[in-house]
Amino acid sequence: MKKIVLTFSLAALVLTGTISCSSDDNSSEQQQKQTLVLASANGTDVTVNEEVTFVVTVGTEVIEGVQIEVNGKAVKNPHVFDEAGTYKVVAKKNGYNTSNEITITVSEVGIAKMMTLTVDHDTISVGEAVTFTVKEGDEVLTGADFFMDNTKISNPFTFTQEGEFIVIAKKAGYADSNRVTITVKGIEKTLKLAADRENVSAGDRVTFTVTEGTEVVPGAELFIGEARISSPHQFTEAGVYEVIAKKQGYLDSNHVTITVAAVDARPIVGTWIPMHVKVDAFGSTVADMPYPKKENCADDTLTFNSDQTVKFDYHEENCTIQSTGANWSINPAGSVLTMNLFGQSMTVNVVENTATKLVIKAKGDQFAALIPILVPDLAGSLTPALLALTDVQLELKK
Repeated sequence: MKKIVLTFSLAALVLTGTISCSSDDNSSEQQQKQTLVLASANGTDVTVNEEVTFVVTVGTEVIEGVQIEVNGKAVKNPHVFDEAGTYKVVAKKNGYNTSNEITITVSEVGIAKMMTLTVDHDTISVGEAVTFTVKEGDEVLTGADFFMDNTKISNPFTFTQEGEFIVIAKKAGYADSNRVTITVKGIEKTLKLAADRENVSAGDRVTFTVTEGTEVVPGAELFIGEARISSPHQFTEAGVYEVIAKKQGYLDSNHVTITVAAVDARPIVGTWIPMHVKVDAFGSTVADMPYPKKENCADDTLTFNSDQTVKFDYHEENCTIQSTGANWSINPAGSVLTMNLFGQSMTVNVVENTATKLVIKAKGDQFAALIPILVPDLAGSLTPALLALTDVQLELKK
């Protein structure tokens, strides 16, 4: 008999220890849960049929998916109280301790005086202030307090963070005011748009540059009206076009006006790409080769504009674009072309000029400024005296 009693005593002792440990574990787990904090965006004194929004947080984090219970009954959030009375409200969510309990006092409409809250600006930028005004009917009220997220704020109030903020006014003897939403935008940077030229002919290309301060802004988009365009952009029809640049996080750029004239009937007008170079000296051909385009770079271009300006765009080894040019002219027969590049006036013969092909030829001294680009391997050996005895021919295409 003593043996049996001893056995039951040991079993009871073990069971007691097990239960005790389990209880401690549950207590520890409960202590590790975070506790919900419940607040009313409308305050705790409201009127019948007023929509009340409840905000539940843990620390500075707003908790979503929370169950709101009013007098023990689950309700939606926001909730409309359709009867006067006093209501106990809590918030619950799995994995969290139940929130604090708040009391909402609902009064019949007309028991409390009504006041209206307005603001001088409801959309501002960070660092700007707004001024609030409270009225009862047409009369301005003084002595009202202003609250944002249950925190009392001053009037005027300066917003230091971007976002949307709800402000209400409270005053003894009055129902809480309507809610006013203030939208605070971050300080945005402004794009600046520039074009390499603003007066062109139909068929010409215009290159645009977008900057912010002194920095080029990558990824900006260009628009003519609602149509998005690329850079460079070829204007195919005569007219006046307004171009702007846009990018998320930036204010839209200034407008750039591009005036496009009708196509010039002269075939030489337009943008040409150098294709082939030929050099003859003393009755022999010393060079007959493709134009030495820089590897992995865009094409160099020679552009004759309708306004008698000429522009030569060429690339350095790292593909950086350099430009030169002043003016050009051509005789009535179209056989002699004069152009100014690198500060040198060049007079050349027009061997062929069609809608797609241009061939020009002259003594080497007329091309002196271009020789380092056209035939870099020969540039060092072609002295001024030899250049005068050398024939250089350049073929270009549109």
